[in-house]
Amino acid sequence: MTLKRQFLWIIGLAIITITVLWLGLDEITASIKQVNPGLSVFLLTLQVLTLLALALQWQSFLLKQIRSFLFYLFLQLPLQAIMSKA
Repeated sequence: MTLKRQFLWIIGLAIITITVLWLGLDEITASIKQVNPGLSVFLLTLQVLTLLALALQWQSFLLKQIRSFLFYLFLQLPLQAIMSKA
């Protein structure tokens, strides 16, 4: 995907997000005012902890993938070259 295409995707998503927030701002503020502040803090904490757990899972998954690729790249390919010469 070219840089221009990525930029257009980002602009499009930003426009959609701003439009949704602008159209739904009254509903969002009304729902925030009706919710107990303790519940809001609990839900915010739960969401942040969920994001942290997902980030750690992705980090371990990506590290495993990188290690597998590096193992293949630095150990398997030279071994295959040596074996093909023999």
